[in-house]
Amino acid sequence: MATTSQASPQVYLLLPDPDRYQWVFPVRKEDQAVLKRFRGEPIHGTWKPPLQVEIRRKNDHGKVLREADFPCSFWPGVYVFSDRAVTALHDLLEGRGELFPLSCPDGTYFAFNVTRVVEALDTEHSTLKLLPTGRIMRVERYEFFPDRVRDEVIFKVPSLHFIDAYVTSLFAERIAAAGLLGFQLRHVWPADQPT
Repeated sequence: MATTSQASPQVYLLLPDPDRYQWVFPVRKEDQAVLKRFRGEPIHGTWKPPLQVEIRRKNDHGKVLREADFPCSFWPGVYVFSDRAVTALHDLLEGRGELFPLSCPDGTYFAFNVTRVVEALDTEHSTLKLLPTGRIMRVERYEFFPDRVRDEVIFKVPSLHFIDAYVTSLFAERIAAAGLLGFQLRHVWPADQPT
């Protein structure tokens, strides 16, 4: 069984806060197909800028949503950062994914395609909900291999690379230090050391 050590970082599921912060939507239908390709693999050679997006400042019930450095995206696995967030996190994002500028009349935003995929999830000791095909539908309790996440900052795991991205303590600390808004990190590991 995977065990934690003093050197192991905390691991968080990277999530936006859709109930309080703005949403970003593509303006053109053909751009949705581009964003659906954010699956843990580089797509830089096929990216056709500019991808046009709009900010939704109200939810379906008319509630005004706050401005965000990490606005909610319409598609799971697509992460959008404000210019301010990219400046604060640039060294942590570099080499771990692809940043693509978005065309938005309301500010400067970037789509981030996480391409760092690590065999870090200990599926034998995690509690998994499986589809009839045997693929993972969701993880109910996480166990990571400590030596495989120790030096990670932002990553995906192969079995869930279409959707979820994870960040570690360093990323969470940088968000807090920079006062970035819109992040809703969910602590997932280690289970006995919530932060």
